[in-house]
Amino acid sequence: VNVSQNCIFFRAFPCTSGLDSSKPAVLMLPGFGATSYSFKDVLSAVSEHSHAAALDFLGTGNSDKPTSASAYCMGSYLAQVSAAISKLVELCHERCPSQSDQRRPQLCIVAHGYLAAPLAMHLATASNFEVALRPTQLVLLSAPLHLSWLSSATSPLSKAPIAARGAQAPFEVPRSVRGLLQPLLGAVRASNPAYVVDTLLRSSGRWVPPERTLSALREPFLSDGAAAFALRALAQDVFVQNSASQLARSAETFCAAMRAASDGDGDCALHKVLFVYGAEDRWIETSNALADALAAVMEERKTKSAAAVEKMQVLVELLNGAGHFVQFDEPQKLAHIIERLV
Repeated sequence: VNVSQNCIFFRAFPCTSGLDSSKPAVLMLPGFGATSYSFKDVLSAVSEHSHAAALDFLGTGNSDKPTSASAYCMGSYLAQVSAAISKLVELCHERCPSQSDQRRPQLCIVAHGYLAAPLAMHLATASNFEVALRPTQLVLLSAPLHLSWLSSATSPLSKAPIAARGAQAPFEVPRSVRGLLQPLLGAVRASNPAYVVDTLLRSSGRWVPPERTLSALREPFLSDGAAAFALRALAQDVFVQNSASQLARSAETFCAAMRAASDGDGDCALHKVLFVYGAEDRWIETSNALADALAAVMEERKTKSAAAVEKMQVLVELLNGAGHFVQFDEPQKLAHIIERLV
């Protein structure tokens, strides 16, 4: 997929159970430290009943790696996702041309981690951004947010904005990522494939990646000298520029849109949002946040009518044994969750 003269790698798995353009479309967005390769087993399983695809953001995986820091910003990421959605819709229509003018697929976006989860929230609710298809379902994996923001008393689901209550940092920057942000040593570490792949993955949970996975993830850093610059530029944007206040604003807009949808107001296409976390995530402390979130979601549902609950469902799942990269740790469980949702 071409975006602003740059090539974005797009990994597509057309539905294998029939040529039908109305089959759900599932687009998977890797977070910081991951690529579309991390979803390969999930893509294969989900494609049995849906048209599935994943992309490598600029600077990652098999995509181009510009050496200008301006390529790594929210506007660029949104343009890349928009192009990927258009390509996925085109793929759905190609599978059954006779239906292409009659039905459009429902879109589920699966977004992971520090980079993609806030991006997907913005994409789902920003009315000033043109996109070929808005998501109706959202799966947020290891989202770096205080899920207590979902509660009726303390979040944008209430009438009080986050800014008025003081936005705290969502979660501490992982130690291995902080090592990439250091002025001198960071550049050295980013040039070392063993650090940027092995250390990042192993610091995120208990999982020990097989050697074939590590080799596949190291390859871009071995074959392209610009990969180290791109990684640090991404880290700088995601963890420094994308500050707590910016995340809070994204969450506020997102939750306000969910509240409006459940009340029957607004034009948000979303009607299902699922938060998925790994119980062994070492990048994000999930235990207390999940307990708060589950209580908040249940309390919120008690105050809604059955019709309102049906209009906007907010769910939370915890995968035991999984770390930050849940798509690597539990691909079959994640695929099953996505299939149930769509």
